[in-house]
Amino acid sequence: MKSKFGKLDKKDFLRGMGMAFGTALLVSVGYSLQGGITSLTLPMAKSIVFSGLFSGVGAAIIYIGKNLFTNSSDNFGRKERGRYEI
Repeated sequence: MKSKFGKLDKKDFLRGMGMAFGTALLVSVGYSLQGGITSLTLPMAKSIVFSGLFSGVGAAIIYIGKNLFTNSSDNFGRKERGRYEI
């Protein structure tokens, strides 16, 4: 990650979206395995999809937020160092 503090690179954004998709997929698969795939009903399927969707959105917000507040030296919550600061 080379984006500056308060900025977001395209690569960081795409990784966040990948994280969101992966989280949504894993949560949906986990819930469907817990509930039993053979007894899947429409209300249960909607519940699984919405749980996965909300989990994915949460993961994306956290990942992108973390990258927004991390500088290019990978220090969380610190602004970029000036040229002459040590």
